[in-house]
Amino acid sequence: DTKCGETDLQLNASGGDTYVWSPVDFLSDPNIPNPLASPDSNFAYMVTVTDSNGCVNVDSIQILTMYAQASGSDTICFGDTIQIQGNQIGGQAITYSWDPTNLAIDPNVQNPSVFPGVTTEFIVTVTDSSDCVDTNSVMVFVRPAPPANAGVDTAVCIGDQAFLRGSGGVAYQWSPTTYLDDRTLAQPTADPAQTISYELLVTDQFGCTATD
Repeated sequence: DTKCGETDLQLNASGGDTYVWSPVDFLSDPNIPNPLASPDSNFAYMVTVTDSNGCVNVDSIQILTMYAQASGSDTICFGDTIQIQGNQIGGQAITYSWDPTNLAIDPNVQNPSVFPGVTTEFIVTVTDSSDCVDTNSVMVFVRPAPPANAGVDTAVCIGDQAFLRGSGGVAYQWSPTTYLDDRTLAQPTADPAQTISYELLVTDQFGCTATD
C-alpha cells in the first residue's frame, strides 16, 4: 500500500480472534486488526493472527510513502520574479500543480518562476504514478517598491538653474544626464537650455527600485 503525505494509512487484517502487529512503531494500536499506521518513510509490518483454536498465521505488508516538498522561500522586491522548487520523497511524480496559478509563468512544471505582488504562499500538489496525492507549500515574501518621487514640474527662464527634488530612497539616478551637475544626487541642479523631462530611479536600503 501507499501512504500519501501526512495521512495515516489504515491496515487491515482478518481471519482470527487476536492480532499482533510488529514492529509497533508508528501504529495507533498493535493489538487490533485495523490499526492506523503513520510511518514517515517506507516501512514493513508483520501481523500474527491467532484464531479460537489456537491456530496461528502470519502475513506482512509493505508500506510505500510519498511526501510532497516545496522549497525556494526567499524575499524579493516588488516586480521581481523568483523560481521556486517542487519535489517528492518516495514515489515517482507524474504531475506538479502550483497555486495560485495566475502568479506563475507555468503552474504545471516542477520548478516554476513566480511573480507575486505581495507576500504569497505557493502550494504545490504532487501526484505520483500510483495516484498518490500530497501537497506542500512555500512562502515568497515581497518587499514593497520604494516611494519614488521626482518632485513637481518646474518652469525656469533660460540661463536660470532648476533645483530637482527627488526623494524616497537611499540611492538616486536621474536620466538623461543632460544639463545636470550630478545625476546621483537626490536633489541635483540643472542648467537647462531647453524644455526637458527627467526620470528618477530610486533604490531603497534593500536594493528594491522604483521610478518616477
